[in-house]
Amino acid sequence: MQRRELLDDAGSWLAVNGSESNAVIIGGALELAQLLADTCRELGFHPALVALQPDSITVIREQAPRLTLLVADEPGPAALQLVRSIRAASATHLIMLSVLSEPADVLHGFDAGADDFLTLPVRPLELRARIGALTRRSAGHAGSAGQAPTRPSGAAEGAPAAASAAARNPSAGLDMTGQDDEERWLRHGSIALNQRSGMVLVDQREIRLSPAEFNVLATLLQSKRRVRNLSDLALVMRGKPTGEWYEVDESEKARVDACIFELRRKLGDTPDGSRYIERGPGAGYRLSAQ
Repeated sequence: MQRRELLDDAGSWLAVNGSESNAVIIGGALELAQLLADTCRELGFHPALVALQPDSITVIREQAPRLTLLVADEPGPAALQLVRSIRAASATHLIMLSVLSEPADVLHGFDAGADDFLTLPVRPLELRARIGALTRRSAGHAGSAGQAPTRPSGAAEGAPAAASAAARNPSAGLDMTGQDDEERWLRHGSIALNQRSGMVLVDQREIRLSPAEFNVLATLLQSKRRVRNLSDLALVMRGKPTGEWYEVDESEKARVDACIFELRRKLGDTPDGSRYIERGPGAGYRLSAQ
């Protein structure tokens, strides 16, 4: 077994990882890292713990993990750059954990390339749900947490998952039974979203969305002018069915606002959403009138 010992800023020995690891936990106090590792093991992963350092990206390249949890108490430029490096080098499912919960902080994490963002202190049940939602939506999901995601045909070695919609297949949870190819497209103005391939076009130009962004956009396209409240959209981001009751806290609702902000930016919407996604009556969002 290959062994790597990394030290945190306080000089504490944090972890050993081996070649069989398919999940990597970066940063965090040892007690938190062990809690995250236990949660990963319960889901069938074999986690490795490493310190939050610039060369942590080396472990990602060596291990090619299916899942990465990055603990950055207050994600500054160095942590966000590490997220960008991870995303550029790997198709790993990447979840950031931070004590910050303001929409701007969450947005920075998503914009850097994170697939999800959790506010510390973390609740193990919520973490399990978030990891489960990500892995169920992946194209590489085959019913086993230990199977690495498959690289799409023709994708360059080391290319980020965002480089191809098929790499993550964010539409995996959508019901498309009996639909022909045309019916798999949801449209609004110049937006076209294909539920089968995960492709999103704006003015015939493909744009890249995270799984959470894709699912929120698909939900809004399906709902048309019906307002979807923040709790509904938070569950969509989490991968939960909106017809059932789940607890949604204020930090998750703030993540919806951050997700909509990023969606508007990627779609080329106006700041007030008058072109594509507008704030509806009450606390929620809907498609803008055409």
